[in-house]
Amino acid sequence: MTSFKTLICSAAFASIATTSVADTSLTLLTEEYPPYNYTENGEIVGSATELVQEAMAAAGVSYTIQSLPWARAFSTAQKQADTCVFTTNITEKRRPLFKWVSPLLANQMVLVARADNPVSITSLEDARSYTIGTYKDDVAETHMKDVGMNIVSTSKEELNIKKLKAGRIDLWVTFRERLNLLNDPELVEVFMVDETVAGVACNLSVDDATIASIQGSLDALIASGRAAEISAKYR
Repeated sequence: MTSFKTLICSAAFASIATTSVADTSLTLLTEEYPPYNYTENGEIVGSATELVQEAMAAAGVSYTIQSLPWARAFSTAQKQADTCVFTTNITEKRRPLFKWVSPLLANQMVLVARADNPVSITSLEDARSYTIGTYKDDVAETHMKDVGMNIVSTSKEELNIKKLKAGRIDLWVTFRERLNLLNDPELVEVFMVDETVAGVACNLSVDDATIASIQGSLDALIASGRAAEISAKYR
């Protein structure tokens, strides 16, 4: 039988955990990367943004949100207490650097060529002889570096599109949903590199109870079908 003392202790711990979450305020950092997160009419929107906002609201966690260049946002979240960054692809190298809330989305990393020059690639090894445009510190760039590809890095993803069309790079590594959103007849996917899962990456200082509360809210949004509804709005 559970003692009265045990019930009192359990209630106290629950009260402390609830207070901890309620008192927490997080800084959320993101980047300009439609359709997941981008600025429209002065407001940060997107499928991942809206999902994160609803999860935070359901968890009762207050926050501010800011859009920064990806490299700066990612670095700041590692160094600054009570700071998170999204939409962050999860890798084995990144996993121990943060506390995670996931999944926000699943996607496919792809190589893209000009439609008038559709490079024939049947394996990643085939891409070694080509120059590949990457987005600075993005997971796709890290992957290309890790496998020894010939890359040309840029601080803005949009520049890779211009470089590819101008013939300054042979291929562009990006994500399928991003390519689909562009709906550009001049660009064509030539190879699927990898499957990815992305989430919210939080500084290790963020309280475990806060992470658990946001994760529970995200799980509920996925289970209810609300996450799928949000995603469909931005396609």
